Amino acid sequence: MLKEENVELPYGFSFLLLSAVPMNVGIGSSAAVEIGTLSCLNAYLDLKLDGARLARLGQMAENHVVGAPCGIMDQIACASGREGKLTHILCRPGAVQGEVEIPLGTGFVGINSMVRHSVAGNAYGNVRIGAFMGKKIINEIRAKTGRAALNYLTEISTTEFKAEFEKEIPETMLGSDFLKKYKTHDDPVTTIQPDATYRVLGPARHPVGENERVQKFIEALRAAKNGDEPSLIAAGELMHAAHESYRDNCRLSVPEVNFLVEAVRKRGPENGLYGAKITGGGTGGTVAVFGKISALQEHIPQIAKEYSRRVGEMPDIFEGTSPGASEFGAKRYAFGANGWKRFDV
Repeated sequence: MLKEENVELPYGFSFLLLSAVPMNVGIGSSAAVEIGTLSCLNAYLDLKLDGARLARLGQMAENHVVGAPCGIMDQIACASGREGKLTHILCRPGAVQGEVEIPLGTGFVGINSMVRHSVAGNAYGNVRIGAFMGKKIINEIRAKTGRAALNYLTEISTTEFKAEFEKEIPETMLGSDFLKKYKTHDDPVTTIQPDATYRVLGPARHPVGENERVQKFIEALRAAKNGDEPSLIAAGELMHAAHESYRDNCRLSVPEVNFLVEAVRKRGPENGLYGAKITGGGTGGTVAVFGKISALQEHIPQIAKEYSRRVGEMPDIFEGTSPGASEFGAKRYAFGANGWKRFDV
């Protein structure tokens, strides 16, 4: 893959990968392994690849080696994230727009539903295909009025989507019918199966709305940096809305994840828990929870116990932040006369 991307390798290599990263939990675990491996090779072979290139190579490994049709969000976060901050990423096609401060006295934790998920599965891939189908249909409509084709669904607003395109996009469509009418959905990493029926309207609607929710979420966090309670509540409600869209439009949630989100919602802002949502590609994985630090410390263990009675095991809790690979760097060890010595590179 490196050679195909014109990365000059000075010599060959062999490596042993040892990882304690929990897999299939929807927190970018596969991306962490990809970026960690690439960062080590980058340092060892002196490839001089920046964070953006590492992220792109990680996504290519996911798409073309693993066969998972994911975007680049997780890889950018792992490569270019900043400790103690949220990373604002614009996935068109993938660039860091800056960082967002976490309001004082608040934080995020993850509750692992213990339901293993995979973006290489049919459910995630079918939703992606449906979204690309929707974009193709929109572009055909735009072409009739002389407008340029969209590169990304998020180039239009929810108002425009509802007013002009929502009634023109079918709820579902048979693959063969789509191919007969539109020839291709223009996605290089997924293939339409002629005998499969794809949901189109919901998957196309979700990214349009999600893009606006993310922008409003950033604005709410920035307004809440000094503890403005209405802004904190607004940010949490946007998380709940994001989860509902992923659940209803994409249908990529599962009952276990919905239970955890609802447990947070029931306690609500009056108990210091502002919002929760599914993470990753869905169909299981981890729920992200936003709240006051004191409330997270009090209520998350309670929710975990409630959930353990439902599924028969105690869920993992993820907390804390770390620098991305570019900021963290690589640690090189060499063995000499006095034993192992570490060099920061």
